[in-house]
Amino acid sequence: MNEIIEKLAVNFDSKIKLKGIAELLDGVIIHTALKIGYDTLKGNHPAIAKEFIELAEAYLQADKAGMIDEAADLLAAIVKIVYKVGK
Repeated sequence: MNEIIEKLAVNFDSKIKLKGIAELLDGVIIHTALKIGYDTLKGNHPAIAKEFIELAEAYLQADKAGMIDEAADLLAAIVKIVYKVGK
């Protein structure tokens, strides 16, 4: 599970282009958010946590095969907006 979360965080980090100190911290923030979110799901809704990992694996495989471009760009844009709103 942790390996999938780490791979997902690295993948998301590579797709989100921020500037300055935010670029240095976004990988840590993404990893921490994914880990906390997964741990919370696992504790409260184990079935959903399992589904999350399965979806994450499927996303990573599809991205590796070059099938995820627009969806990843959209996700990056959403995360960027949420990040800016949280500042």
